[in-house]
Amino acid sequence: GNVNYYVSGNFTFARNKIVYFDEAANIPDWQRETGGPMDTWLMYKTDGIYQTWDEINSTPHLSGTQPGDIKYVDVDGNGEITDNDRIRSNTSNVPEIVYGINYGIEWKGLEVSMLWTGQGRASQMIVPYSYNLDKDFYENRWISAEETPNSKYPRAFNKDDQINTKWSDFWLYDASFIRLKNVEIAYNLPQRIVERLKMQNIRLSLTGTNLLTFDKIKIQDPDSKATGFNQAYPMAKTYSFGVNVTF
Repeated sequence: GNVNYYVSGNFTFARNKIVYFDEAANIPDWQRETGGPMDTWLMYKTDGIYQTWDEINSTPHLSGTQPGDIKYVDVDGNGEITDNDRIRSNTSNVPEIVYGINYGIEWKGLEVSMLWTGQGRASQMIVPYSYNLDKDFYENRWISAEETPNSKYPRAFNKDDQINTKWSDFWLYDASFIRLKNVEIAYNLPQRIVERLKMQNIRLSLTGTNLLTFDKIKIQDPDSKATGFNQAYPMAKTYSFGVNVTF
């Protein structure tokens, strides 16, 4: 029999710019929203993780800092880490690129279709504000300069920590992703069988939603931010089976 197929897609690129915003006169240039995109992140600039007390004592740092904490950069050069050292990101959680790919194939009553969706040029601030953390934070935490000089995360801390939970580029993630949003496999029973049952059509279908996501964040859905205690519930994978009968 003949094989029928279709492919369709969409791609959107949208960049916005704040032309004028009535900002306070004493705001540092590197914190101004004017000239940048909407909803950018105001965050501290970081330079890795402190390994030793000597390293802490020789650089500007927050009171209470100890080895294993995030190292913040003194952007304005005044010898202290203050609110003025925060910088603006050049992306936000509003993606500049959004796209989708939809395709399907049909052969001898068998149908397979897939919908992929994705985004690019977006970022998410994901700060571990909860007592319940992904095991990745535990397995890749800083322990000591000797054991974990290249640790992915700071020392063990909880949501009340005043050093490591500040908004910073350390917790800013690339939120680009591509997701298998929907897949359906269906089978239309042959007409000879359907006619014997005194029906016009019988269609069996199996559908899956949110089955795969390829992203760089891993610990959380790239569509949802985590900048407060009320974090978004992750997208659920769903499977459904259906029978469509036409008399």
